[in-house]
Amino acid sequence: MKTLFKAIVPLSFGFILTLSQCSVLKLDVPGAAGTWSGTWNNTTFNSTGSATMVLTVDSAAKTLSTVTTLGGNVFGQGNNPPAQTVTGTYTDSLITLSSTTALFGAVTLTIDNMGKISGTAHPSGFDSVSVSGTASPTKLDMTYTIYQPAGTVYATGTLTFTKQ
Repeated sequence: MKTLFKAIVPLSFGFILTLSQCSVLKLDVPGAAGTWSGTWNNTTFNSTGSATMVLTVDSAAKTLSTVTTLGGNVFGQGNNPPAQTVTGTYTDSLITLSSTTALFGAVTLTIDNMGKISGTAHPSGFDSVSVSGTASPTKLDMTYTIYQPAGTVYATGTLTFTKQ
C-alpha cells in the first residue's frame, strides 16, 4: 500500500476528522499466476459444470493470458466445449482482458485494485453476457446474466474460481 496524503478536514458542529492515511491497493498479478478451479452454475436452468483457468503472466511486458475450460452444457451448445484463451494487459491498479473466442465471442473484462470485476461477452445466438463480481488473491466470485437478442434476460448464474 502507498500513502497518498495526510489531511485534517473540518466538519460541521465543531468536529474535526483527521485522515492520516489514504491507501491505494496494488494488484499482484504475477502472484495470481497458476491454476484456478471451480464451478459454474446456471441458476435459471439448474445446470452446472466444472471450471478451470490457467493464468500465465509476462511481468516484463505486463501482459497476461487465461485459458479457461468449462465442463458441461455451456450456453446450450453441448457438453465440454474446447478451452478458450483470453489475453490482456495490467497495471498496478487495473487488469484489462480483451479478446474474441469461438465460445464467448468478443470478451472484455476488467478487475480493479479494489477487487471489482466487470465485463461483457457476446456469444453466438445471444445479445450479450454481463459479468460482475469480486476478486481476491485466492478467489474469484462472479455472477452473470445472459441476454437474448431482444434484450430480455435468458438466464442467470454464478462462476467461482479458487487458486490451487
